[in-house]
Amino acid sequence: MGLIKKIIVALWTGFVGLCKLTKERPKIMVPVLLVLLFMGWWVKPYFWATWTGPATVTSTQGEAGEGNYIVFVEYADGSKESIQNVDCWWRFKINSTDIQAEMKGAEGKDKTYRFKVLGRRLHIWSSYRNMLTYERE
Repeated sequence: MGLIKKIIVALWTGFVGLCKLTKERPKIMVPVLLVLLFMGWWVKPYFWATWTGPATVTSTQGEAGEGNYIVFVEYADGSKESIQNVDCWWRFKINSTDIQAEMKGAEGKDKTYRFKVLGRRLHIWSSYRNMLTYERE
């Protein structure tokens, strides 16, 4: 049994036990399930990285040694995105300066990349998805 399945079974068992303990199943079940669903939706992008579609690098921001870089990309459908490129110690990414040097060299050229990103874009806090790695198409 996989780790995720074990966690889900443990959460469900605890939830059913809580409902039996309180004998208020309908009143407790719905809010608890809604909270668990919302937490899963909100937290998932921070633990499971996803690959973007093919994109070209239009420009970059940040100089070597700063440690906080932004890569501006344009996808084949014309949409644009800003992706942050910073070290992520808990994912063992410690090469953001090397990646930025490659992206700086790709500015405005017809090179197509796919990026593995983590997190979500939150406009209100001006936070971006973080690039973990990339591959050339």
